[in-house]
Amino acid sequence: AADEQVRSASDELDFARLQFGIAATDEFSRTLEAAKAAVSRGFDNQQRMEDAHSDAEKASLASAIMRDLGTYMNPLSAMQDSFEHKRSEQASLPRRISEASERLAEQRGDLERATAELAAIAGIYPAQMLTSLQDNPEQAHALLETAASAIEAAKQAVDTDRALAESTLDTAHRALMMAKHQTDAIFSAKSDLDAIRDRLGAAIGSISADLADVTSLRAEPA
Repeated sequence: AADEQVRSASDELDFARLQFGIAATDEFSRTLEAAKAAVSRGFDNQQRMEDAHSDAEKASLASAIMRDLGTYMNPLSAMQDSFEHKRSEQASLPRRISEASERLAEQRGDLERATAELAAIAGIYPAQMLTSLQDNPEQAHALLETAASAIEAAKQAVDTDRALAESTLDTAHRALMMAKHQTDAIFSAKSDLDAIRDRLGAAIGSISADLADVTSLRAEPA
């Protein structure tokens, strides 16, 4: 079975080199060579096992074969799975790019609502309480523009350079996630600000208790 897996992995390596390039498959190649050597040793030890006279010697050689195969075949299986996953991801690139475009449109709508929300709560709370949020709309807008550019680049590369398309789509996803953090902070501002006194009171009480413990335990004040 290990010998058959090595033969199959050799074919997969040739295909992976064509699909992903030689540099991306160097580790796969090294893992495959190590597995081939383990299979070769296994056949040698199998012959020795069949020629052995005692059950103890046979059992020892059988255990050695299984340990050797486990050491080198399991990494080969993991490597094959990783490239299968890469192929699956690249095959789904058009769908994922389309989903990112939809998410971008949704978050642009969220940004408009967040900007309006920030303007509304500015009439409720003192300006100094909203200082940390004032730049959020601008930052979210810049991040969404970055995402839009990355999505467009992914669309342009999807048919010619899947690796580039994958990389730029990852950039888009990161920018979208960061933009969402900016707008979510605005949407949660009212509840956060309303609870700020209780939260500060609890924090001060906790620290005060810690300081009291320092005194009672005669611990190092620093």
